[in-house]
Amino acid sequence: MTIRNARIEEAQLFIDDHGFLACVIKLDYGSSSQGFGIFELYNPAICQDAFAGHFLMSVMRIADVYDWKYLIGKIIRVKVDDGLIKSIGHVIKEDWFTPTDFFKK
Repeated sequence: MTIRNARIEEAQLFIDDHGFLACVIKLDYGSSSQGFGIFELYNPAICQDAFAGHFLMSVMRIADVYDWKYLIGKIIRVKVDDGLIKSIGHVIKEDWFTPTDFFKK
């Protein structure tokens, strides 16, 4: 697993083609970029408890912002394994968010 710093270049919150709430943040590593997100945060046909709220608030907590629009330009840490982002972390605090851990519950 590799840990890299990344700058948030874009932050999108949207309803995808299937009617699910989704989001993605585009991360700039300097020489390349990668997206993080596009999880099915909310599906109106299924009760999913607090997936969407937990995901969105965790991304905002990691970037240290109180409003989604302030994500752009923030620096975070990223744990990458086999080319996939597994976790995002606060740039200086030992605070990580691993979506698959939450979604497993």
